[in-house]
Amino acid sequence: MTRATVEHPDSTLDALLPSVVDAFVRLGVRPIVDWNLTPRRPRILGRILRHPAVRVVVMIALFALVPSARRERKELLMKVLVAFASRHGSTRGIAERITEGLRKAGLEADVADVQEKPDPEPYEAFVIGSAAYMFHWMKEATAFVHRHRDLLASRPVWLFSSGPLGTDRVDDKGNDLLEGSRPKEFDEYGPALHARGERVFFGAWDPNAPAIGLVEKLMKKLPSGATDAMPSGDFRDWPAIDAWAAEIAAQLTEVETAR
Repeated sequence: MTRATVEHPDSTLDALLPSVVDAFVRLGVRPIVDWNLTPRRPRILGRILRHPAVRVVVMIALFALVPSARRERKELLMKVLVAFASRHGSTRGIAERITEGLRKAGLEADVADVQEKPDPEPYEAFVIGSAAYMFHWMKEATAFVHRHRDLLASRPVWLFSSGPLGTDRVDDKGNDLLEGSRPKEFDEYGPALHARGERVFFGAWDPNAPAIGLVEKLMKKLPSGATDAMPSGDFRDWPAIDAWAAEIAAQLTEVETAR
């Protein structure tokens, strides 16, 4: 009669160790010890590692090192600031979406309104954007760039703008609406900051929103129907915004890997 055999883990430690090692792998730390003993490992080492007292010591060391490894990996992540100037919130939404995309790609990213005067010093890369009116960025955005021009020029920078309305990329004359809405600041800041990319995105317009600024207040005084030709609604192209954020993240990952 053949005796049935049932395999049991040597101990609770046997069940926990793979999870601990897996945690190190996710943190980007290569385990020093492979707990799946192979025939190639010297038998004496296998016996030592199987000793309960040795395993307890190793487990304590592993759990002590995990928080340290996590902190070290976080310090290695490139810190990105997405700074924006927005009048009615459309550009804010774009900046927040870009920030979300960078975070999903594994980067450490913060988003801030330039009116809050964020300190750029702790950051290693920047994405700066503004709503554009009459082919110009808002003054708060230009003030931020001029105030930190030297620092920004020494680190990776991307620029974006929002403003065009509608869903057609090309007008009746075949002109690219996004290219035609390019703010004047791109011509200055692009070369000065060694910008790695520039992008114009469609914006949004709510005719019932409170008027801000001289132009909008004058528009409110126009006769009824005078602004009917202006498209109203949210025309932000989220797939295009997500794709650009992924493009930035890919470039920054290359920079981070090369460090």
